[in-house]
Parts: sequence; C-alpha cells; structure tokens
Amino acid sequence: MAILLYTWLTLTTFGYRGWMHQLAKAFKKAGFSLEKVNFEVYKLPESFAVEPLLQESLCTESAFWEIDEDEAAAGTLPPQTDTGIQMAVDVDAGQPNLTPCWQLRRPEGCTSSFDHARRKWARERDREQNGHVPRSETLKKHVLDANVESLEFDTESVKVTFGAYSAVETKQPDARAVNSVEKLVTEHSFRYVEWKGIMGRVYTDSKDRICAILAGRPDDPKYLAAADSVYDLMKKEALEAGLTNIVAHRRGHFPAVNVGITHGNGTDGPINLDNGKYTELVNKLLCNQNVKRLASFASACFQMWMPKVYGYYRTYLDKLFSTIPSLRRIFPRSIFPTAAFNFGPNVWTFRHKDKFNCPFGMCAIQALGRFNPTKGGHIILWELKLIIEFPPASTILIPSATISHSNIPVADGDERASFTQYCPGGLFRYVDAGFRKEKDLRVQDPILYEKLKVSRGGMWRLGLELWSRPMDFH
Repeated sequence: MAILLYTWLTLTTFGYRGWMHQLAKAFKKAGFSLEKVNFEVYKLPESFAVEPLLQESLCTESAFWEIDEDEAAAGTLPPQTDTGIQMAVDVDAGQPNLTPCWQLRRPEGCTSSFDHARRKWARERDREQNGHVPRSETLKKHVLDANVESLEFDTESVKVTFGAYSAVETKQPDARAVNSVEKLVTEHSFRYVEWKGIMGRVYTDSKDRICAILAGRPDDPKYLAAADSVYDLMKKEALEAGLTNIVAHRRGHFPAVNVGITHGNGTDGPINLDNGKYTELVNKLLCNQNVKRLASFASACFQMWMPKVYGYYRTYLDKLFSTIPSLRRIFPRSIFPTAAFNFGPNVWTFRHKDKFNCPFGMCAIQALGRFNPTKGGHIILWELKLIIEFPPASTILIPSATISHSNIPVADGDERASFTQYCPGGLFRYVDAGFRKEKDLRVQDPILYEKLKVSRGGMWRLGLELWSRPMDFH
C-alpha cells in the first residue's frame, strides 16, 4: 500500500517521466543501479490511457495551489522551487530541464485555474527580480493620499561612524525611566499624535527628506486576524520554550529572540545567528504563513516609501547571499536579513538607538497583542518630539540607529508584543571591503583600502540622499 501511495503521489506531482527520474534517484541513493534490477513488465489494456490521468493531476495541482490574491501579495508561498520555476525532467539527459511554468500551455479541458496559477507564477518571477513594485492604485491610496508633516529635525547632525554603516554611541538621559504622555506633553513640549494605524502618515526632516513612516496596515479583517494569530503563536511558543521570565537587556525588560544574519562585534564575517535551545521555536515562527505575511507587508511598505534605500539593500544583500550560500534568508518575500521577536506580555522599550543597524536604513516595527493604543503602547520618537499611538497590527518604519525611540507601557490587563525587521550595517561594510574585514583589506590590498576610505568619507550624506522626498511621488 505504501508503494502504491508513493507512486500515486509522485505521478500526480511530477508526471510519468518525473516519476521515473525520482525512482532512479531513490535506487541510486539505496546503492542500486537500474541495470541490476529485474523488472517484470505487464501490458495494460489498450483502453487504459495515462495521459488523461496526468492532465487531470496537472489541473488538480494548479487548483490546489491557488491562493487568495491578498495572501499572494502579503507573503504566502506559491508552488515553486528556490529559483521560482517549475522543474521538468529530461529523461534522455538524466537531468532536470528547467521549464518556466508561466510558459506552460494549458491542457485542453483544464479549468481556468491553470491560467490563474500561471499568472501568479509570472508575478512571482517578477517579484523575485524587482521586489514588491507598487501598483499605481496602491501608490495613490497609500502614498499620494498620505498625510505629510514637516519637522525641523537636522538628520545630518546625527553622529555616525566613518562610512556611515553604524551610529556613534550616545548617552540616553534617563533611558530606563517610565514615561507618561502627560509628562512628555506638558513638561517637554512633545506633540501627541492620534493614529488609527491604517492610513499612512510621514514626517520629513529639515531638508524635506522622509525620516519616519507610519505605514499603517491593510484595511482588511483577514490581516487583523493574521496579526492576532501571530501574537497567539508567539505567546504559545514562548510558554512552551520557557521564555516567560522577565529578561533585562539594553532595550528593556522582556524576552526577545533575534534571528537571521549579522556581522560585527568580533565576528570574522557574516554569520547566521545561533538560537541555541530556541532554534525549534524560531523555526516554527519563521515557517508560519501569518508571520511571513506580516514580514512581507513590512518589506513592501519599505520598498513603496523608500525605493532607493530598498534598492541599496537589494544590491548589497543579493551579492552577499550569492557569495556566501550558507547564509540563510529568513523570509522569501522580505528584503530584511534580520528580525527580532519581542515576546510579551508587556513589551515596552527603554529610550535607545540601535547603533549597529545601518543609520540611513529603515527598521520595520510591527505592534502585536491586545491593548488599547490610547492608554499605552505609544512609540516615542525623541529627536522628533513625537508621541504616536501605535495600534496592534500596524507598522512603523524608522531609521532606528538615527532616531532615539522608546515605548509607553500598556495599561494593566493589556498585552503587547512586537516583531521587528532590520539590517546590520556591518553586512554592507563587509561587501564594500571585497567580502572581508576592513583590517584584512588594509593588509591584503592597501591601494583599494585607501580608495575605499576616500569614497566613504561622504557616505552619510550620500546615504541620506537615498531617502525619499514627498515630491518624488508626484
């Protein structure tokens, strides 16, 4: 029975020739060769036709893989290989023949689902090549109609390291103090921002560059349900993994797990973060379709609002991942190489900057949980002197190495967690140095090292010029 089930599954998935190829691979793995195996040949009746069965399986498979259009745009995986194309088997050559599935012809008698799936696969190919390119109606709804407010913040005055791939450590006064809305508004002249967490709102610096993005969320109950599901999953997995105790660190008193790749703080090169005993927890989160959906939405917002910075990320990170294949991309549809799961039930951060993140890059912060955003959970942007309501399921993008930020605790009985994505600036520095540490470049190629030093002298200003201006969208 098991053999029959395997044969049926393989036939419906790969077709007859694919089944033969899979069978040959199985024999080879077991140490056999097809020449050493004696087969008994049975002739089927002439009335038995394999082709209709294969045609039906192709139609069934395409219908099975159909996914909701909204989910497709927000992070659900399509039926594809790592390269985004379907595998067909060339029996004569004995090797897979890569046939793009969007070029496949629809079998006669097949439902329109095949055409639908082919169009989705074509969109997926385009997304892999160009990222989440926003459609014109999306730009109008979320960007052109967004509220824009100008501030007197001088971004260029922020201190960064030479080369602008990390920020300079600055002392945060009363960093661990529990702040209240009333105190910040009355005593420190902060401005309170009411925000429902749906429609976009952006803030510009003194040079009219966008420096903070309230990206919002889709006005869709299914997206809200996905965010709730992520919070419930994080709560459940944290409980099972023993991540329930208050953990003190520089960002706050809550348990957090970082995942993805990093470079800096003594590493010889980019590495995959080792999650140790929490590896199983992390894998469950990364494989969850709702987590992927949130990650994809944040990345799409990043590309929509900051296309030049997004392009910078894409150029450097594509080079990095192709040069070091052992590095793990944590999400198939998010540009961010690193993420943090901040577990509740009361996540609020101290006043801080994430100095090792790229200063001209963006960090995507997504609030999770069940809390009243008018009573707590606000994000405080200190240099901008803003206190912003930050509702569950909504997304905010800020340069987390450049702007000091913190939160107000949620009210008693409320629960809050968060999910953030970011990019360590050390990854870019490593690529610039020819995929090595700068001190190694100085020894191995002094001329190139000096050229790199000269070119990076004005990198902070060049990086800031990658930031969008409102006029860029008109």
